[in-house]
Amino acid sequence: MRLEAVEEKFIANKANKHMWYFWGEKDSISGDFKVVGIDKEGKEHPVLLSGNDKVWQFSNASISPNDGADSHIPCRSLQVDYRN
Repeated sequence: MRLEAVEEKFIANKANKHMWYFWGEKDSISGDFKVVGIDKEGKEHPVLLSGNDKVWQFSNASISPNDGADSHIPCRSLQVDYRN
């Protein structure tokens, strides 16, 4: 599987839209989609947004070809500054 996220500026404590692209066999690019923020102490934090709620993952992401990729997931995520 190959993964690519469209480059966007990450602004602390602000929600932003991201597009994630996937290439690979159907079984390797379908299922749950999880993105984790990690602070400098190594603690994990949920960063994906579902409405206004932070979630750990989107379940059962479906295959949806786009822009030459085998699948893609548009989502909103929160860039959090965990340095403080």
